[in-house]
Order: sequence, then C-alpha cells, then structure tokens
Amino acid sequence: MEPKEIINILKEFGLGEYEAKAYLALLERGKISARIISDVTRIPYTKIYQVLQDLERYGFIISISGKPRMHMALSPEKALEKRMMQIKKEQEIENDKRQRLKKKLVEELEPVFKNNVEEEIAEMGTWTVVGTINVSSYIKTLISNSKDLRCTISDLDSFIGNYRDELRNTKAKVIIRCPNAYSFDDISIFNYPGYEGADIIIKDDNEVVYTFFVASPGVFTFSELKARIIVDKKLVS
Repeated sequence: MEPKEIINILKEFGLGEYEAKAYLALLERGKISARIISDVTRIPYTKIYQVLQDLERYGFIISISGKPRMHMALSPEKALEKRMMQIKKEQEIENDKRQRLKKKLVEELEPVFKNNVEEEIAEMGTWTVVGTINVSSYIKTLISNSKDLRCTISDLDSFIGNYRDELRNTKAKVIIRCPNAYSFDDISIFNYPGYEGADIIIKDDNEVVYTFFVASPGVFTFSELKARIIVDKKLVS
C-alpha cells in the first residue's frame, strides 16, 4: 500500500494530514524526537508539538521523557480500535446535542408553522418534495408521527432497509402491501384499485393518503386523498 493511500485511510479516522504523516514516520523509524519527525515529514517545527499532542490524545503514540523528549508509535490495531471508540463517543455526544437542539427548535418553530403554513399546505392538494434527503426525511417523519400506518410499496426490501428504525419505533400499527407479500406469512393482503402504478402509498390515521410517484431520482409527487388503504412489525424487529 502506498504511503498516500495509508495517509488517506488514516484521515478517515479523524487524523489530519500532519498527524497521519507523523504517525507513519514513527511507525517506520521507531523512537525519535520531534525535530527528526519534523525533518522527515516536512511538518513545520512550529506545528509539530501540537500534532504529537493530538496523536497522543487519540491513542496513536506515547511520549518518553528525556532530553530530547522522544516519541514512539503504538500498535495500529489498538490505536485504531481506541480511535473508533472515541469517534463513536463523540458522535453520541453530538447526536445528544442535536436532539436537544431539535427539541428546542421544534418547540419554538412548530407553532409558527401551524399558524402560518400548515393550513395552506392542506389546501394545496398536490405538491412535490424534491431531493433524496428531503423525500427520506418526509417519509421518516410521516412514519414516526403516524397513529395507524398503512402502506403499499413496490420494493419491500428497500423500504424496510431505509426506514427500519422508524418502523420499529413507531407507536402505530404498521401493515404493508407489496408485490412480494406472498413471501411473508404475517402480511395482510389488501386491494387498493386505481393506484397500482404508485411506487409508495402511505395512509395515516387522519384519512389522508400520500401517493408517491417517482418522477426522477429524488423527486416524489404526492396528493392528499380521502381514502383508506397496511410490514407487520415482526418484519423489522
């Protein structure tokens, strides 16, 4: 494996260019001083001590007291395992922070939406969500907030894969109709004439049916209709 490729992989674990180069130099040369690391990697000497401190904090190296102070690489397997645990913890902290901020924003902005926008949306009849992320976010919200969720979809495996967490955690009864329903004994089959061409049909407890038609990748057009339309939760447990 070329050094550049190794450095790029180390970056995937949160190391910067200088940190990856310094760690690789220590692996190749053993116990050496900051000055030598700076010379062989061409990392500016003014930055080398911060680079080494970060590597030590991440668990990639240790420092040995003396004159000059020496530095030595630790096992890549142990270092990367420790770094993965650090990244996981950092992500959990960030997610907790985002959840708190989300709650704060929703409490602040949802009343504004209900007062100024929601009624206009309900009156529009047919509208479009553009962008794969926006479409996915809308469907996740619909599933999470549903009281009685019934769906018909063209690709069961993809739907379960994309929305497994939401389907597992929703308080709603969830039933799905799909072309390959016969392969699952615990799915209730139902007929919904007139909408066989839709890629996804989602029915919520408020008697509104969201009919999704794929116009192009990441674009769904749907209309609100008065009608009834059902993945049993066992499929996503």
